[in-house]
Amino acid sequence: MNYCAIVVTYYPKKKSLNSIISVLENLSITVIIIDNTPGVKQLNKIDDCTSNTNTLRYRMGQNTGIAAAQNYGINIALERSKDAIFLFDQDSVISIEMINRMVNSFESGEADVLAPVCLDNNIEIPSFLINDYGFASKIYSSYGHTIVDLVIASGCLVRSSVFKLTGVFDENLFIDYVDFDWCFRCRDKGIVIKVVPDAIMRHSIGFGTIGIGRMKTIRHNSFRTYYKIRNPILLMRKSYIPKVYCLYESIASLKGLIILIFYGSDRFKHLRRGVSGFFAGIFPRW
Repeated sequence: MNYCAIVVTYYPKKKSLNSIISVLENLSITVIIIDNTPGVKQLNKIDDCTSNTNTLRYRMGQNTGIAAAQNYGINIALERSKDAIFLFDQDSVISIEMINRMVNSFESGEADVLAPVCLDNNIEIPSFLINDYGFASKIYSSYGHTIVDLVIASGCLVRSSVFKLTGVFDENLFIDYVDFDWCFRCRDKGIVIKVVPDAIMRHSIGFGTIGIGRMKTIRHNSFRTYYKIRNPILLMRKSYIPKVYCLYESIASLKGLIILIFYGSDRFKHLRRGVSGFFAGIFPRW
């Protein structure tokens, strides 16, 4: 099998990035770094982070969004005839053991899309199952149920041919719900997504949680509020995504916005971005 890994970065910390590269290079996996940090656009191989010519770095010159960066890397991987593609964010913490377990499961034919168990501050990030009515149930590795419908993209291992069936990521979504939208396309095409319970990866989502009693939300900057409010509304227009799921996520995003407005910092920025995102979802050309 010919593997590669796409790592999307945005003002990356050198130590964290080098850690990812080191693990992958030790396993002779080609690394394709797509850098969304604003700056001079240089779409050429740059060896400023490693002496290994099996690691390629491409600078997008601006923040093109997670979807566009991943798509750029996927196209490079397909041009280089890679059989399978790992997807990582810059804050993913991986190990040789984790990669080997993913590869072993993949080569045993368990599924064409595999995901690790992701921990954020030692708390497992759930995967989801979607029932016939469109309601989502959280799934944890302790449940013993490894076939799921929705997973976060970071850490996933995808057979390259899957992208020919599903298409690549929706660049209009920019950042939030990019991976879930693609997972719904996998579900629509009958492509199995499986969690590898003994493959553990650490990954950070946002800046922790904030909330009132049992009502909590993930803390994030106001820039993302626009997409968190807009994108669930946009998903309602997609025939392969249940409307109930989109409605539930829209309500959850609004609740999260309320918490950030009353208990977070930059409350007026969150409010302004939230209102803008709402109208952009209702009127896409707004």
